[in-house]
Amino acid sequence: MTRFPKPDTSNSFLVEHVTLLRHSLQLWSNRDLVKHELPDDEAARELFLASFAVVSHNTDSDPIFNYANQTALDLFEMTWDEFTMLPSRKSAAPINQAERSRLLLEVTTHGI
Repeated sequence: MTRFPKPDTSNSFLVEHVTLLRHSLQLWSNRDLVKHELPDDEAARELFLASFAVVSHNTDSDPIFNYANQTALDLFEMTWDEFTMLPSRKSAAPINQAERSRLLLEVTTHGI
């Protein structure tokens, strides 16, 4: 079961979601994930194929990943379907859970 569609040409590489990610990062850090002059649809494709990992999760009480670019999928050694059913709390090894929780609290507190 796919909870979130995999980025590809049929959905413009999830252009609406990537646009949201880009705007959020721009708002809070004055940076962009890809070249800011790219049109949204090209930026979405570039981000999915970028050489750095990008992931996002939804806002459920136990957030589930809703986006991973190809580099992230490769690093996690998961398919899109596997990754988008993964609670984000399970993305860190048990030994790193406390640090992950602290980092997420900091990010949430600062509005990112």
